Amino acid sequence: MQQVSTSAINAFLQRALGMLFLLISTGVLAQQAGIFQTYAIVNRGNGNEFRAGGFNADNAATFQDWQMGSFFPNQTLILNGGEIKTFKNGGGNVLGAEISYRVYPFGTNANLVPFTTIDLPFSANLFPAGDQRWARTAHNVNLLAGRSAGTWVLEVFWRIRTNLGDRFDSRFGQNFQAVFNVLAPPAAGVISGPTSACAGAASLQFSTPTFAGASSYNWTLPAGYSIVSGQGTNAITVNLEPSAVNGTITVSGQNAAGTGPSSTLAFTVNPNPTAPVISAGGALQFCEGGSVELTSNYTSGNLWSNGANTQSIIVDNSASLSVVHTDANGCQSSASSVVEVGENANPAAPVVSSSGSTTICSGGAITLSSSYE
Repeated sequence: MQQVSTSAINAFLQRALGMLFLLISTGVLAQQAGIFQTYAIVNRGNGNEFRAGGFNADNAATFQDWQMGSFFPNQTLILNGGEIKTFKNGGGNVLGAEISYRVYPFGTNANLVPFTTIDLPFSANLFPAGDQRWARTAHNVNLLAGRSAGTWVLEVFWRIRTNLGDRFDSRFGQNFQAVFNVLAPPAAGVISGPTSACAGAASLQFSTPTFAGASSYNWTLPAGYSIVSGQGTNAITVNLEPSAVNGTITVSGQNAAGTGPSSTLAFTVNPNPTAPVISAGGALQFCEGGSVELTSNYTSGNLWSNGANTQSIIVDNSASLSVVHTDANGCQSSASSVVEVGENANPAAPVVSSSGSTTICSGGAITLSSSYE
């Protein structure tokens, strides 16, 4: 007994279905041109995949209800075209082929989105005589471009043009739908960096680990913070203005589909102490051998311009002196007002002169004069 292959039986059944369709739609008595296989061709990053429509003589994986997967916008999901296998006999002729598609958000009105048609040129004659392949396999429609995060539907149908009229593979007008998900970035990781600094601090470093799906990173900072480098990346350098306030630093990943959940870091701005006030324990002007004690109003954390770090200093020469204060948070004040200390030279010893001989008789007198008036 002659064995008949499963694919041959499938092809026969598909042709029979095509003939029945023609009888219903055109009223002719014999099928002379029709479809026995349709494919949509999609590349999900590992080369072209062929997914069958309603005519499936090859018994291939089907397109209808295909869960295509989840993708970040920078990944690969390409509609590369389609393929139709046709037959003709008894004077019938196939004149052209095409696949039409549209993409729309799941759960919305599909009819608001028009179809786009991809022409499928003649590709090859098949066996037996009269069978043909019409195909386009590298059309390169990026299905992810411009899509926001969410679930999307790719809807297709096929058509051939014949001398007997058009033939469709459209699931009786319902068409064929597959779905895919477009992903915003996942949640950002922990922010590394200081949790406090003094007002006016510079070159503070903050970072978060890089992660798949983020094409850039969006940082949000409280008032008085400025990003001096790294905006859009996972690591930034920040300066604080003197007016900066406590707040929360946030970062989130971004891509063309949207923004992912953010990560936060609470940050404290420690105010700088006020400038010290210097008091003097005596006159700021004194003679050689003298001195004056200068005292800061802060008991600790003082740094004098002469290098001393005590609350009080003894000054015994001429000098211009100031002091700054650093508090327990490491925040430094501006310098105090400058205090001018002066050491005055002692005058030279007086010179005594006489008005005459310094030897006199008893009862005589002489006048002595100092060189100082």
